[in-house]
Order: sequence, then structure tokens, then C-alpha cells
Amino acid sequence: MLRVTRSRWRSALCVFFGVAVIAGCASAKPKATQSPGLRGTAMSTFACPARPTIPAAKPVAIDGARALRLCPLDAPGLQPKTVTVTAYQPVFASLITALSVPDDPATRGACPAYADLPQTVLAQTSRCVYQVAIPVDGCMHYQRAALDALSRARG
Repeated sequence: MLRVTRSRWRSALCVFFGVAVIAGCASAKPKATQSPGLRGTAMSTFACPARPTIPAAKPVAIDGARALRLCPLDAPGLQPKTVTVTAYQPVFASLITALSVPDDPATRGACPAYADLPQTVLAQTSRCVYQVAIPVDGCMHYQRAALDALSRARG
């Protein structure tokens, strides 16, 4: 019987789903996503996808982000604009703080019926690129502080 280790299984899944197997990206150990910290899923490139996507993989902790790329919003009347924020810019720290908040626990109550405008944020580290998981509230809507920080960064 063939014995497959967890790391080989994880690497095979990354290759199967088209995720980059850049040195270190596929070997990232998943951490609890409810603890504070930037988190996301590995990507193959620091380029915005043609359409916002929902990652299929469970987010992992992102350490050492050097740049964030805010991909264009797809909404009528908005100019499609990609914004790249580096660690040297003043808005970078507030973005990292807002995007590092844990998700709120799911609510058992009623939720407002509205759709969030899908947003894609990419984080570049020295070894990998990730699609950042934007924190959500108990109704699975983006948290207000995260949206405010993204809006300020977009200018």
C-alpha cells in the first residue's frame, strides 16, 4: 500500500488546484484562523485575477507581508484601478491591522440581506503571494473596519 505523507498530499493538492508551489508556500502550516493575524491562501502570482475568486483552500497565517495589492472593484461607475501599498507607506500598517482581525463568530439571529462587493486583496511576502482573507462579521459580510481601511487605501 502506498503511504502518502501530509506534506506530499498538501503539495499534490496545491499543484492540482493550480496554486503556486513556490519554495515555502506549499509547506506553510495552517494555523487557527480565529486568532489575530493576516491570513490567506497561496497564489501563483502577484497579479490581480480577471474576476474576484473565493479561495477553496483553508486560509493559513501570512507572516512578513511586504506589499498589499488591492485589485480593481467591479462595479458600475467605478474606474477599474489597482492599488499597490508597500510597507513603506503610512496606510500599510492600518491595512494590516484591519485585515488581521479575526472573523466574528456566526450569528444565530437574523442577518441583513445585502451583497458585499467582492474584493480581492493580495499580499506579497519574501517567499510567497497570498490572497488575503478579509475578516467577516457574524453574517459573513465584510467587517466594517476592514472595508473602511480598504476604501482609505484606494483613495
